[in-house]
Amino acid sequence: MSFIEERQEQARQEEIYLNETEEELRMILELTIHRDREANFNEQRGHAAEELTTGDSNDPPLSEVAIEEMIRAQLTLGMRMTVYLR
Repeated sequence: MSFIEERQEQARQEEIYLNETEEELRMILELTIHRDREANFNEQRGHAAEELTTGDSNDPPLSEVAIEEMIRAQLTLGMRMTVYLR
């Protein structure tokens, strides 16, 4: 194998390595984002439930489903704003 062929092969191997590394990092980032969003959702859900238990006694209680829908709406709006601000 000539010097040029060796360098070309080395470049191919480096490209494969970089592509694999990029893919692994992208998966880690996506998992981290998903975990953080889930933790944020659970935290907001807990705050909403606490607020409901200490809220105005004249207000009718909300179901767990209603609480989740309100939080999801807030998260969706927040994600849209993040995309818009980029």
